[in-house]
Amino acid sequence: MKAYLYFSEIKKLKVKDLVEKLNSIKPKKLSDLSIKDLIFLENGKPICPGHGVYIFYDLSKKDGRIAYVGRCESRSFIERIPSHFDIREDAWMNQLITKYREKKVNDTIPLHKIAKEVLDKYGVVLILFDSETPRECIRKLEGLLRRECKPYLNPCKPKDSNQDRTVDELVCAPLN
Repeated sequence: MKAYLYFSEIKKLKVKDLVEKLNSIKPKKLSDLSIKDLIFLENGKPICPGHGVYIFYDLSKKDGRIAYVGRCESRSFIERIPSHFDIREDAWMNQLITKYREKKVNDTIPLHKIAKEVLDKYGVVLILFDSETPRECIRKLEGLLRRECKPYLNPCKPKDSNQDRTVDELVCAPLN
């Protein structure tokens, strides 16, 4: 199952079309995700350089609601995504499970139980960037998706609507 998109495939889309595409894509269930899935594409080619944006979906919601949007620009997917499931209370890269626990309004639930629950009911989609695209574009795409998709665990404050503009003009145009 292909649970990734290339930035080059989506950059010419209008923001509203990208949001629609992200809401209709079938994520890879986290409990089925393997290390191999974070290193190689379905055709066996490596995900190189392994940078981009990742989107966690709550699969228990009827519409597969977007729960969290994050980015990998200095670390690769293989390093960043598993760190969200670090069950140590003093860990600082485990934002997904700590924000999920905060949303449950019960910070007495041990993180290992939260991690298990999230692994069982969440999925992920990757947006892959090539090595030629400036890393600033990754940051900008993450911010754009947090504003426009409104993930319930890490939304951004809304700005002016950009629904009719293309992703490329909002994310990379000033860099071109």
